[in-house]
Amino acid sequence: AVATPWPAATPAEATHLQSAVDAGSEPWLLDPTEVALSYVSAAHGWTDAQARARPGGATVDVQRGRQQLVLSLTQPARTGAGGIWVVTAEADPG
Repeated sequence: AVATPWPAATPAEATHLQSAVDAGSEPWLLDPTEVALSYVSAAHGWTDAQARARPGGATVDVQRGRQQLVLSLTQPARTGAGGIWVVTAEADPG
């Protein structure tokens, strides 16, 4: 099972990932929709899902066929441009 927050469960992990992104690696962590798609692939095996970030990026709607999830995200290390995104919770929109 994949636990949230994901992919950084602790402040130290978030700081480490933020440093990696600042150094030029893992650019997908800067895009909340990419983080959401990676999460549903890891947590649910959804490799063919579609994601759409709501304004602000803190909520992403993910759909795979008739299945839907609403993911909550946060920027634990730095907010705004250049800050990584982490999935903090998932909910069924129904």
